[in-house]
Amino acid sequence: MGTMHKILPAAALLAALLLRCGMAEAQPGPQPATVHMSYTGTAYGLSVLAVEAALATDATGYRVDANFRTVGLLSMFLATEIHSTAWGVWRNGRAEPERFWSWGHLRGAPRETLIDYQDGAPILRRMVPANDTERDEVPPAERNNTVDTLSAIAFLLHRVAGTGACDGRARVFDGRRLSEIDAHTVGQVMTTGGTAGTYGGATLLCDFTGRQLAGTGHNPPTLTYPFQEPTDVVSTQLYRPSWPGAESFLSEAHAQIFDQTSSLPGWQTPGDSFKLYEMGYFAGDVILEIGTFGGRSATVELRGALANPARTQRPQFYGIDIMDDSITRTRQILAGEMLGQYCHLFHGVLRDFVQRWSITPTMVFLDGDHSYEGCKADLEILSQYLKVGTPVLVHDFLNTENDTGKIGVKRAAQEWQAAGHGRFMGCHGCCALYVTVTGPA
Repeated sequence: MGTMHKILPAAALLAALLLRCGMAEAQPGPQPATVHMSYTGTAYGLSVLAVEAALATDATGYRVDANFRTVGLLSMFLATEIHSTAWGVWRNGRAEPERFWSWGHLRGAPRETLIDYQDGAPILRRMVPANDTERDEVPPAERNNTVDTLSAIAFLLHRVAGTGACDGRARVFDGRRLSEIDAHTVGQVMTTGGTAGTYGGATLLCDFTGRQLAGTGHNPPTLTYPFQEPTDVVSTQLYRPSWPGAESFLSEAHAQIFDQTSSLPGWQTPGDSFKLYEMGYFAGDVILEIGTFGGRSATVELRGALANPARTQRPQFYGIDIMDDSITRTRQILAGEMLGQYCHLFHGVLRDFVQRWSITPTMVFLDGDHSYEGCKADLEILSQYLKVGTPVLVHDFLNTENDTGKIGVKRAAQEWQAAGHGRFMGCHGCCALYVTVTGPA
């Protein structure tokens, strides 16, 4: 086995040496050291992540080793270091894994996953912590004919080497989640070489999309408030719960969320922030936001989702915006708020997003095109995309510019309701909350 060319902490180096001894006994096949890769993740100019990987492949099989760890200031608050390895064989051009092993610590807590494979079925040998402490189990039948995360990467790189393109699809089971990853070729670009031997020249640009297939859940709100416009317009400072169980704020963090995020880019009333946090708390498994602007609402939603101790899966945030600077600003804000790991951003419009991403949102915040035509089009698409019972918060419903015709959010939402697609649940802040009552055919 080749030697990593990056300096690792002593504990990580020892773990790597122990792993090599175990693999020698198991005689796993091809030994790595063919290609070494190193990546550094930064936020606001500071290094926060370090990833080292080694890939070996030949005509018969493959092996991938990867180390991931937080560095710098982030490591003081979010100590994480994960080591992973996978090996297998090629069968009919696809990766057929034999073993996947991942171990280390995540946010300071021990972590380990060991999966063996037999006739295309993953056999879970070891899982720390037990899966029932974090999320619902993926049914055994749905795990069949899946690969681990590293084998999926090996397969896509094998496809590139063989065809010169990165088009491919893989179903991935990592012991806790079942996902599907799609890759497609964007084209050739020219990159400029940097320091420390960074490659410069013709580069194949690939785009990846993914969706989680198992583990999402729905929790529609049940408390309704009749629309009384004079009262609703002046109640933008208030919080009224939409889920039963709490007459007041869910926590002190909920009560302070507007003040705590007031310095982030984005316009909200206190009532907007309170409702977004509550939605994230109760329905924040898969969050879809149309119009991200600057990441403030995303921060509120994710903080609410992460605050719920009963959440059985890691929250996912999907943000859509047509503006380059909005995408960049949102990514930077979420990284600064230590929420970037939950974030997927899409530059474009909702119609293109739903053709590319097959997610199942458990809540939606609609704050995109405010024209009547644009808002109406987005709501019509959502009617064909969302499951029945999905909460949809429509921003600027109470904005007085609806009355002048400058924006058409209120008209579009009320017509959508009248057509039988959504049930009105009340006004909160400057928003109207709906629940979908129709879904895909």
